[in-house]
Amino acid sequence: MDESIGKQYKTDTLSNIITNLMHVIKEESPELSDKSIKREARRRFIDRVDSSFYCTKNKAVEMELHHLAL
Repeated sequence: MDESIGKQYKTDTLSNIITNLMHVIKEESPELSDKSIKREARRRFIDRVDSSFYCTKNKAVEMELHHLAL
C-alpha cells in the first residue's frame, strides 16, 4: 500500500470493515440468517462506498468480495 495514503486517511482491511458491519447487522436484527446478514452487509457497503473508495489490487480483497457475493 502507498504509505502516503495511510498517512492521509485512516486505513483498515476490507475484511475488518465487512466483519464489523456484519456484527452491527446481527445486533440490530438477530433473527436474520447468516446468508441474509451477508446480503445486507453487501447492500450497505455498496450504498456507502462511492467512486472515491481506494483499494489497491489485493488478492485478499478479491477473495473477500468473491466470498460475499456467494
